[in-house]
Formats: sequence, C-alpha cells, structure tokens
Amino acid sequence: MSVDWVGTVWGWIEEHPASAIELIFAGVLAWAAVASMRLSSRLAGAELDPAITVTLELDPDRLWIIHFVVRNAGRGSARNVRLSTEADHSISPGHPDDKLTRMAIFRTGLPFMGPQQELRSAIGTYMSLSKEPIVVHAVYEPDDGRRWRRRTLRSSFVLDVSQFEGVSSIGDTPNSVAADSLEKIAKHVGHIAQGNSQGTLRVLVERRYFLSHSVNAFVHRWFGGQYLNRDYTPWKHFRAEVRRSIAQWWRARRKQRQPRQ
Repeated sequence: MSVDWVGTVWGWIEEHPASAIELIFAGVLAWAAVASMRLSSRLAGAELDPAITVTLELDPDRLWIIHFVVRNAGRGSARNVRLSTEADHSISPGHPDDKLTRMAIFRTGLPFMGPQQELRSAIGTYMSLSKEPIVVHAVYEPDDGRRWRRRTLRSSFVLDVSQFEGVSSIGDTPNSVAADSLEKIAKHVGHIAQGNSQGTLRVLVERRYFLSHSVNAFVHRWFGGQYLNRDYTPWKHFRAEVRRSIAQWWRARRKQRQPRQ
C-alpha cells in the first residue's frame, strides 16, 4: 500500500495556508542565518590569511640597485612557501648562469614566514638586468592550525625591470645626509681626543629673580631656599600661607560686623 505524500502535503497546505506560509518563512530564515554564519566565518578566516607577494623594488639609498623582495603582506603566518618560474632564463645578459632559481627559496622554499616578514636580495642594477618580464608563481599554506584539512593558496606575479626606466631623484637621501653628518662628527671627536683641537662648551644659566638680593638672602635664611624664584617650592608655600592668613582674617572681620540678634 503506497501513500501519496504529495497529495497529503498539498491537502494539508490547502487546509492550513497560514501555517504553511509560516513554516516556509521559518525555513527561509533558517537558511539565511546558516548562509550568513558560513559567510562570516569565511570572511574572518580570509582576513587572517597570509598574502605572499613577489616584487622588484629600488634600493632607497641607491636607486640604481634593484632588489628581489618576497614579503608576507597578510595578517597570518604562511608555511611551505615555494616559488617557481615559467622560464628559467638568465636575469643578466652578460652572465648566463645568473638566474633567479639559484636562490634557496626557489630550490627548497621557506618552511615558515611570519606576518610582515620579508626576504630581500639585491639582484643587480637596471643596466645589467634583462628587460624581459619574468612570471613568478607562489604557492603557500596558511598557518591556521587546521592539520586535518590544509588549504593551498596560489598567486602569480610579473616581474618587469623596464618599469624603472627613467626613475631618478634630486638631492641626497636623508639616510646618506645623516651618515655624512655622523662621519664629520666622528672626525671632530677624534681630533679633540688626539689633542689637535680644543672643544668649547658654553652653558647659559638663567634665573628669574624679581626681588632684590637682600630679600633673597632673607628667604634663604628663613625658608632654606637659595633664592626667591617664582617656580621655587618654598615661595609657593609662602604665598599659600599668606593667602590662608588673609582669608581667615577676612572671615573673622565679617563675623564681627554681623549684628547680634
């Protein structure tokens, strides 16, 4: 004996339309809540994921030198970082054996890379490097503590040395100016230590006197201070005592003037 479930359900819906609508609405709300929780969980996990980037950067002090930089720009740690290139060609036309894959990160990878950690290496100058773009692939795993299900993240980068063509600067960098100043100071200190020159040290001491020397001597005798200064602690204590005495005298005088009832 077979039961017509479809007919039974439709019959119940026809008899209880309001209850059916409430049941469908509750199901939609439950599905939306589950979808929202899963989306929030994924967004929170993605926000804490690592982000391995591979770029070419100019040396801040020597603009003619180019660095190969591998950086974890994300907020999470990365494990088993591995780099590879599509074509292992030379990066310097004058040196055929000078290739990116000579670096250990291409051969063995990095077991761990923390947030904001970077690996920087000077690979040459703009004139010596090849202007042919190089595609570098990065493969790594987030260090999120999930041993039972590892996620693998992948990203690709195009390294093009020709982007630095025409880059120049005016004047010396702050680091070089500071280094030159320190070198000059070291030379002068060395000359002074050897007795070749004499150093002069001038100290200016300013005291804010506002009364005569006799009053200052009186304060030194009775208050223990060296001089009467506006910022000196005994003078502040003296002013407070004077104010308190005047206030007491004024209150007593007003009390005496009040008519007795």
